[in-house]
Amino acid sequence: MSMISPAHLCAAGMWAVLALAAAHPARANLVQNGSFSSGDFSNWSVSGNVTVTTGYVVFNAGNLPPNAVLSQVIATTAGESYALTFQYSWGSFDNSPLSITASVLDGITLLTTALETPPSFGANPASSNGYQPFELDFTALSNATTIQFADYPFNDTFNGDSALTGIDVSAPEPASLTLLALGAGVTILRRSRRKIVQPSKGLTE
Repeated sequence: MSMISPAHLCAAGMWAVLALAAAHPARANLVQNGSFSSGDFSNWSVSGNVTVTTGYVVFNAGNLPPNAVLSQVIATTAGESYALTFQYSWGSFDNSPLSITASVLDGITLLTTALETPPSFGANPASSNGYQPFELDFTALSNATTIQFADYPFNDTFNGDSALTGIDVSAPEPASLTLLALGAGVTILRRSRRKIVQPSKGLTE
């Protein structure tokens, strides 16, 4: 009876790991146009006083009432965990703080919400050192989840603006599957080696 060498088993295990990695690639950003690199509101639903330029959006520019709402529906998997991350900044000539409400909704159900108020970085909210990163974790309830950002209605918008960019929703990398495959490959290799050694030992007795 022909025997399978440990080298062949190891190679087969590596191919199995690669196949699993291909079946579960790194998760892409589920948000479309999250950095507004197109300079428009493509893929977003917008209402109220919000403007867009290449690379970011600005809430209540021009001393307008703080009534902006920016939202997008993304495809999710029920029961799976996700992380909403984004970068937010505000600037005010009189140093009045500006806030934004970040929310995750599943249909009419509010999954989670947070009021973000980062430190002030001067009069230019879109300066390169002005943004602060934020994260909001959630578990999806269905295959469609709404990501929403709303201007805080009590903001003092006189000579003050806030900016938003870098919106991303992704699921954790399924690294545990790769580790499981590696562990299974090692186990198969060890068992196969025992099967190869035991018949030889029996012949010499």
